[in-house]
Amino acid sequence: MNRMNLKTITMKITEDMLEDIQTLTEDLDITQSAFVRDAILDYMTKIHTESKSSFAEKTKKYRGLVSLAPDLSTNKQHLIGFGR
Repeated sequence: MNRMNLKTITMKITEDMLEDIQTLTEDLDITQSAFVRDAILDYMTKIHTESKSSFAEKTKKYRGLVSLAPDLSTNKQHLIGFGR
């Protein structure tokens, strides 16, 4: 990565997050900056991928949570007075 193209941002995180980042970056032998850049890039990729998915894919986790009549027209009582 070309350092000439990198910009600096400042952010606030909790002490617990900082400790986790320090531990992980030491274990992975990478800089904290590289770790945070990669985490942001992974998150942005996930968001872009999800935004391109279909409505059916986005609502998959909600399927089967509600049980309704499959088709109200199958019960003629629901159609009484319709269109008058």
